[in-house]
Amino acid sequence: MSKTIKFLYAITLFLFLFLIEKNNGVLIDCKHVRDCPKGIWRSCRYKCIDNKCVFTYWPH
Repeated sequence: MSKTIKFLYAITLFLFLFLIEKNNGVLIDCKHVRDCPKGIWRSCRYKCIDNKCVFTYWPH
């Protein structure tokens, strides 16, 4: 039972890291900040920089 849990834990970490690495290069084209998606939280927003939507974080 212990080996099974350790195996599932390792597989979960591996898949999570793989998905983060694969999702790194996704940028949305934009001409103005209105073309970018709206963030869920107030401190997390998208900016239009060099015609690409870039995710930014502004701590309070």
